Amino acid sequence: MQSYIDDFNQKLKAFYSFHLLFLALLAAEILVLVILLPFLARSGFVALTLAALLVTLFGYFSLRSYRESVLRDQIKQIVDGYGSRLSQELSSNTTLDVKKSELANGFFSFADHLPIQATFTIPYLPKPLEDRFFNWVNLGPQTFKEEIIKRALICSLESLKLKPSDPNKHADLASGYLKLSHFYKLLGELVKAKETLIKTVEALKVLNDLRPNDLEVLDALCEVYKELNETEAEISALEKSLLISPSRPDALLRLGQLYFSSGKHALGFKTYETLKSLDLKRSDELLKSIQI
Repeated sequence: MQSYIDDFNQKLKAFYSFHLLFLALLAAEILVLVILLPFLARSGFVALTLAALLVTLFGYFSLRSYRESVLRDQIKQIVDGYGSRLSQELSSNTTLDVKKSELANGFFSFADHLPIQATFTIPYLPKPLEDRFFNWVNLGPQTFKEEIIKRALICSLESLKLKPSDPNKHADLASGYLKLSHFYKLLGELVKAKETLIKTVEALKVLNDLRPNDLEVLDALCEVYKELNETEAEISALEKSLLISPSRPDALLRLGQLYFSSGKHALGFKTYETLKSLDLKRSDELLKSIQI
């Protein structure tokens, strides 16, 4: 995989270098114009210098779209090549649903190895200006990371369609949605993060129907409901999990806190008494969380 990651980074570096070349040329032309303006004004070369600036700007914006298109094609070829290698490594007897699942796992792993932000640094350029440069370029590793995660999700969904009653397929899909949601959260795209979390919930609900006594599934639902601030749904999931395994202090503490925060004090104190018999430290923590 590392060779594909290195190739990916090299292509991005070349793309950034293209922008830097034009920006350096433009800066040099502006500097010449400012420093030599009195001389240029007397000699009549101002119009020529301004024309050079316009040609540079026109050339940059004309080539920018082309370079973006080239970069997208290059990254697609890298990802396609990685997917082809994964397919070749699978046994010829591998069923199509397993093949799709393995491809999904491979693409998720590939995305995990990509940075959220550019690792390319610009010598002698202050960090604030460097950040502005990358924002201006507006086509970094995060763009392709998102596309690769979505590609992995497509593979997971295709695998699920081949075996819709397989709990593992729904678990893979839920895990993929959760990865994408956390990715959006890191980028600060909270609306997209929430929309993807809702998809995660739906996948986990199906998984819970297939595995009603699976504590891991219920715990995952609780975590997602917590992120979504859906208190009643989280309470319901915690209650179900405690019916399966009632002697879990962490789950009881969280449930008690939710009861108290939502005004269900009777249930909160009942949970406190149960927790007190299992873990005094956590029961004290629960009491401290009670508010007027």
